[in-house]
Amino acid sequence: IYNTELVYLAQLEVIQTVLLRPAEALGVRCSPAVRGFVDGIARLVRLHADIVRTIELEGEDGGGLLMSYRRVLPFMKIYMPVMAGHAETELCLQELAAQSLHYAALLRDSQVSLCTLLIRPLQRVSKYNVLFRRLLRHTDPASGTVPLISAVCEGAHELAVYLSGQTDREADSRPQHTLYRALAQHLELEAGHATPFHLIREDTASLCAVLRSTREQKKAPMLQR
Repeated sequence: IYNTELVYLAQLEVIQTVLLRPAEALGVRCSPAVRGFVDGIARLVRLHADIVRTIELEGEDGGGLLMSYRRVLPFMKIYMPVMAGHAETELCLQELAAQSLHYAALLRDSQVSLCTLLIRPLQRVSKYNVLFRRLLRHTDPASGTVPLISAVCEGAHELAVYLSGQTDREADSRPQHTLYRALAQHLELEAGHATPFHLIREDTASLCAVLRSTREQKKAPMLQR
C-alpha cells in the first residue's frame, strides 16, 4: 500500500505539472467544473504528500501506516470536485491539444497519456476500500492490528458510500452534458470550426440563435428541445 501511494503521488504531480499548469499558461478557458478539477488536484498533491510523510515518520510497519490512513480518510471527501470535473477536464484538454501545436508537442515529448493519467485519481480513491479489505482478509485473526484494520476498512467504506452518493446526485446532469456534446459536434460541422464544449453549455441562448441560423432549419426545434 505504501509503495503504491508513492507511485500515485508521482502520478498526481505529473498531472499537475505536465497536463494542467501548461494548459493554464496557454490561457485555456476553464468552466467551474474544470476549475474544480484543477484546484482539486492541487489539494490532492498536498494531501497525499502528507500521507507519505506521516507514514515515513511513524514507520512503514502496519501500525504506522494504518494510523496514517485512519486519520486522513475523512479528508478524502475533497475528491468530489475531481470526480465531478474529470470528464469535462479531459474534453477541455483534448480540445487544447487539437488546437495548440505547443501543447500537443509537450504531451508527445513527455510521453504521457492524457486519458490514462486523468483517470488515476478516480481509480485510486475507489481502490482504498478494496485494498484494506484485502489486507484484513490476509491478516491473522489473532493479530493485534485487526481492530485497527477494521476501523480503517470502515472509514474506507464510508468514504466510498459518500463519494458514490455525491456522484449519483450529479447523474441528473449527465444526459444534458451528452446533449451539449452532440450539439457541439453539430455546430462544428455547420460552422466549420471547433466550438468549445463549456462555452456552449454556458450560453444556451446564443446556442439556440446559432441553431436557427444553420442550414438544417428543420432540425433546430428538435435540437432546442
